[in-house]
Amino acid sequence: MLSRALEGFMSRKGLYGAFWIIGIFMVTVLIYFTANLAKEVPPLPQIVKSQSGELLYTYDDIVKGKGDFQQFGLMDYGSMLGMGAYLGPDFTTEFMHKRAEFLYDFFGVKHYGKPSAELSAAERGAVKELTKADFNAVVMSEEQIVYSDASALAYKANRDYLIKFLVEGDHERAWRGGVIKPEEASRIAAFVDWSQMVASSKRPGTDRTWSNNWPKEPMIDQDVTWASHNITLWEWLLLWPATILVIYLAYEYLIKENDDSKEKLEEPLKITSIFPSQEKLLKYVPIVALFSLLQLILGGYLAHIYADPTDHFLISQDILPFNVVRQLHLNLAIVWVAVGWLVGGLLIAPIVAGKDLRFPRLVDVLWVALLIVGGGGLIGIYLGSMGYLRETWFWFGSEGREFLELGRVWDIGLLVGLVFWFGMVYSTIRKAKNDVLVGTII
Repeated sequence: MLSRALEGFMSRKGLYGAFWIIGIFMVTVLIYFTANLAKEVPPLPQIVKSQSGELLYTYDDIVKGKGDFQQFGLMDYGSMLGMGAYLGPDFTTEFMHKRAEFLYDFFGVKHYGKPSAELSAAERGAVKELTKADFNAVVMSEEQIVYSDASALAYKANRDYLIKFLVEGDHERAWRGGVIKPEEASRIAAFVDWSQMVASSKRPGTDRTWSNNWPKEPMIDQDVTWASHNITLWEWLLLWPATILVIYLAYEYLIKENDDSKEKLEEPLKITSIFPSQEKLLKYVPIVALFSLLQLILGGYLAHIYADPTDHFLISQDILPFNVVRQLHLNLAIVWVAVGWLVGGLLIAPIVAGKDLRFPRLVDVLWVALLIVGGGGLIGIYLGSMGYLRETWFWFGSEGREFLELGRVWDIGLLVGLVFWFGMVYSTIRKAKNDVLVGTII
């Protein structure tokens, strides 16, 4: 009986059923953990103040600073909480490390009359414990966060450093400056400081930070816990044999053909003529080729700047800053791949249906729409990141989220184009199917 059940499971129908059951289970698990993860989002405080009562920044400063961070494409220059371009600094890590350095010097001078570099090993150990206690004293909440007066001074030093860096630039690190205003840089500093609190403050009731002890910071004895390593290790150990098993089952029971039951192969596709709508698709080809070529050139530009941040390549970095080029590079790929995919569908649909699209002129309409969305989106990214769309950057410029830089208007336009394309393809194939059914009944 067991062998019969196993044989039924290994059949094509059984494997398909198992696929859907496992798929539904995995999606359910994903939704469950995603919903729980949303409950663990670090709180945004209404105010951040010093122990002596001085207001450092507010909720609005953090939120607006996040918007400024996105507007100017800083994630496509440096990174935030480990996510980004990694040409520039990880702003979270940098603020956290500079805060620790400041506290070492502060406590060294306060207790021993000398900065950290001049401390003995024993004195430095005592200063480390004072610094760790200062970090651990910060409790994140939605009402307020209270810094020690020492950490408040560290924040001010970090803020001044970041304002100078963002406004004036640093050619050695391929940041040109001259775009972000001091008040915008100040808000960005508030957002970055909040992110370093996420990375360094303990979650209530745990011994780990909100970012699970990332990044590693030896100055406060912070490192990823064994639990994280253990979970990652088992994930990899289970992933490989499970992948091999799936590939084996798919080949053995779904792909592999027995010698006594080989199915007759379909005749190769032969195209002897094309429909009017397919002929109209030829105008899409140069667009795909042009966008692909531009992406290739900009990729070379990025590689050159990564290798030598102080130099120019073809065009001055003052005209094409790294963060702008990286956004254009990523989104050019999205545009030309999407256009090529749409062309493929519009080419195949009439072949499958055996008749042309119901409204061939819509191919021209879609072509114009894609030009507007693709070209407008890329121009918007440049103008937005260069500070020319300060009031409308989110809608027409760059949203500033890595891989999702296109302004919201262009995102909506691309979605409308995809729905429009789907309707064209579906209506053609559907009409052909209905015609076949009617012909069969007659």
